[in-house]
Amino acid sequence: MDKWSKKEALHYLRDKTKNVKTAMLTTGQDKNGVKSRPTGTADVDNDGNIWFLTDEYSPTAKEMPVENTVSVTYSDPHNNTYLSVHGNAELIDDKKKKKELWNPFARAFFPNGLNDPKLTLIRIKPDNAEYWENNSRKVNHFFKKVKAAVSGAN
Repeated sequence: MDKWSKKEALHYLRDKTKNVKTAMLTTGQDKNGVKSRPTGTADVDNDGNIWFLTDEYSPTAKEMPVENTVSVTYSDPHNNTYLSVHGNAELIDDKKKKKELWNPFARAFFPNGLNDPKLTLIRIKPDNAEYWENNSRKVNHFFKKVKAAVSGAN
């Protein structure tokens, strides 16, 4: 895995996140330390961005403008696969993208559906990651490769 094409890097990211829909999203540190919350992944797009639906007034959303460096952790113990993604997050208010990412599970949090005034998006642009799989103790770093592949610098 010395050098991945953009297609290989994106395939790996999507493959490792598709079956683990709930991730732990960790936001910036304050006097009480970092904060992690379970968050449902809405999508990993063709550019490698990770998307979440969120409440615009939630503590997570309020922390985005202050500290946009985040970590997203996926755990799939059944398959012995673990993924930790580090990147930059931003809030996006895009009606078309909301419609694209909407799913029935989201209605539990946004009872007014796509018209819920609290509904907004978090987009995370990954810049590095580590993964562990198949009972290996080896830590594999791949997002530097993914970042290069996604940016076309491969």
